[in-house]
Amino acid sequence: MRILFTIFALFATVSVQAASGCMLEMNGKWSLNPEKSLDPDELQFEVLVFTNTESEQRYFMEFENGPDDKGSLEWSVPCDRADHPSAIFPWSNSTNNTVAVRRLGDKSEFVIQKSDGILA
Repeated sequence: MRILFTIFALFATVSVQAASGCMLEMNGKWSLNPEKSLDPDELQFEVLVFTNTESEQRYFMEFENGPDDKGSLEWSVPCDRADHPSAIFPWSNSTNNTVAVRRLGDKSEFVIQKSDGILA
């Protein structure tokens, strides 16, 4: 029983370590395919450039929602599951925005964006 508990504890430690930190695999330039977008009538153009480190997610975004609605956004946040002040999102009217990033596994993460404490 003691050996089984030791093996389980080692496996749990490895699993937690594998899912910590930021996803370096995301680094690079990513473009939105508007035809496959969940909201193809609104967002017409979006490019994300990720330059993540082990502990911080960083990205630069250029977007276009229409001829008079173009812009860019750049921000970074630690990948530590905690809420951190965030840039003002173009889709939010609040100046009190937060974001929390948590790695779920080797190829997935969970991002929570809030405006005034409410999910955005």
